[in-house]
Amino acid sequence: MPISDQFSGLPMDSLISAPLNAAVKAQAETAKATFDFISAVGAPTCTTPDPDKEQAPPED
Repeated sequence: MPISDQFSGLPMDSLISAPLNAAVKAQAETAKATFDFISAVGAPTCTTPDPDKEQAPPED
């Protein structure tokens, strides 16, 4: 019996996508936990400057 025949009945989509989806979900939860922690300790949040507002020159 060839080895390929042993795998013919397995749901390959589920076997491949389930671990990938779990990894993505875990990464998203880790990123949120990191953001929540940084926010809780009072670190300033990163923002993108508004191009319509005049920016103050940097202080020396």
